[in-house]
Amino acid sequence: AKNGDITIFDNEFGAGIGHGPSRGLVLSVDVNHHRAKVVRSLHRKSSVRAASQGNVQGLPNGNYFIGLTPYYSEFDRKGHLVYDAQFVNTVGNTYRAFRFSWHAKPADPPAVFASASKGKTSVWMSWNGATEVSKWRVLAGATPVLLSHATTVSRHNFETSATLTGVQHYVKVQALASNGSVLGTSPVTTVQGAG
Repeated sequence: AKNGDITIFDNEFGAGIGHGPSRGLVLSVDVNHHRAKVVRSLHRKSSVRAASQGNVQGLPNGNYFIGLTPYYSEFDRKGHLVYDAQFVNTVGNTYRAFRFSWHAKPADPPAVFASASKGKTSVWMSWNGATEVSKWRVLAGATPVLLSHATTVSRHNFETSATLTGVQHYVKVQALASNGSVLGTSPVTTVQGAG
């Protein structure tokens, strides 16, 4: 066995034994002497106690993330609270909460809608759940098989729009990563109102 730090979620809950708030503990363990000492005690300002649900997660930057029923909090390596949130519905709880970078690429292709009006073509594109989209490449043309690059626009929020000069009859879009690689391509779509 090796010496080191371990984290424990102490819910401070039980028949007559709980006196303080639920907390995350960081313990320094000395296996040779069979001892452990508390290095850090991490708890929210309010005295919330969890009957059964909670966890502590050590983060790569040295911080700690704690899930505590409807609450989740992050503490810096010195034990200062740097992030604190809770579910709005106080009836709802979570068994555990974790903090990770989330990357998702949906199984469905990107969605596109386009309409023509007053000599211009408006294009709206989105890809519900995709986290890596940086830009959108719009391809347009007079036939569904002969599409060429019309514009590239930066992604904005859930749905991004672009306006093309001239009336286009067909469009499709490509979701691009920050390095320019294609993450996904929509089906070819007929432009509404193109005639």
